[in-house]
Amino acid sequence: MQRLTYSEIKTIKDLYPIGFGVVKLSKLLGRRKSTVYYHIKKRFGKRNFVPYFNENLKKELGEFIGAFAGDGNLYLDKNGGYRIRFYFGLKEERYVEYITNIILALFNKRSRKWYSPNEALIVLSVDGKKICEVIKSYLNFSKDKSYTVRLKNKPDFKDEFFLKYFIRGLIASDGTVGFNRIRISTISKKLARQCFDILRFYGIKSAIRIEEKGFSHRTLYVVDITNKENFQKFREVIGLTEENKKFNLDAMLKGIGPKGIRTPDLPHFEQTRQADVVTTGPWTHITPKRTNT
Repeated sequence: MQRLTYSEIKTIKDLYPIGFGVVKLSKLLGRRKSTVYYHIKKRFGKRNFVPYFNENLKKELGEFIGAFAGDGNLYLDKNGGYRIRFYFGLKEERYVEYITNIILALFNKRSRKWYSPNEALIVLSVDGKKICEVIKSYLNFSKDKSYTVRLKNKPDFKDEFFLKYFIRGLIASDGTVGFNRIRISTISKKLARQCFDILRFYGIKSAIRIEEKGFSHRTLYVVDITNKENFQKFREVIGLTEENKKFNLDAMLKGIGPKGIRTPDLPHFEQTRQADVVTTGPWTHITPKRTNT
């Protein structure tokens, strides 16, 4: 077995504790998996991971499930690992950090971010069978997730924190706020109806409009909230987490507009400290650090 260089040992020491496993380190270093595993076992010992899920955090769980329902997916990778991904715009940097912290609180799992400037995307990725099981216990969807996704069970209005934050997460990931409207857009007819029912239960009037999406030949269902009275009720009862959309809602209530669309001054992804970045191909990978408690 060829010895690892000092640089390779340092790479393992730095990246293994923040979520890089044997397979990824092997590919990164161009070394055999057995060589990498031997050094990890020698330095860190054998880890027996116990799946963790804090089901008491209803607000965080609702927002997590809502964000996934809007713009997330899950799949088995070629190594049989369970992988979950969320997709956000480049201007939603702070909300990505918020979801990262939610994942850590709910599952004690580290997430990773991919920046794709060409596609104007931030991709948040986390692995774990337990996380997939939790998602599937709250949502129903088939292989065509966008078309079929919906809450698995009829909304339980006794669980108000979950439902309110489910709507927050859905609007953050798949909604728009501006042009004197709050909109949830989906090609899932059943999800649109569930959102309509949740809003109606909390006294917020909305309507479901149907739009044709020419490029995909699929019907788009838009849950539309209009007028100042409904905006005020929505802010008081449900509210928003994603700060750009929250800013726009406040602007609409103050009569700033008609557009009132915010373009915030956010730090560009290239300003991230180089020590936290590993670049492969067109993507930039950033792994958030976990604070030991």
